[in-house]
Amino acid sequence: MYVDGLKHNLLSVIQMCDQGNEVIFRSNGCIVRELDIGEIVIKGIRTPNNLYILKGGQQQCYLIKNDEHWLWHRRLGHLSFSQIRKACKYQVVHDLPDIRIPDNTICKSCQFG
Repeated sequence: MYVDGLKHNLLSVIQMCDQGNEVIFRSNGCIVRELDIGEIVIKGIRTPNNLYILKGGQQQCYLIKNDEHWLWHRRLGHLSFSQIRKACKYQVVHDLPDIRIPDNTICKSCQFG
């Protein structure tokens, strides 16, 4: 999916490859092939604004769990981690996973603010 203004990748090519796939980018599109069986599992097209849009295939999230707390910190407007934990505890945000407080809680954007 394409989210206007999102500054982070929605697809991790490294994680796709780690799961036994081969990812090939071409000038007009891309393909993801499962190496074990050699079958193409996902095809994508390249748009005029240089965005690859995947068509079909299984939709999965390839976000590293270690980065999930930072993703939610940004999504919630740089809310403090203690407040995010409270939101998890009382389930005030739909689909908010159980976020742990990271060891390093310094966010550059929060520092500049």
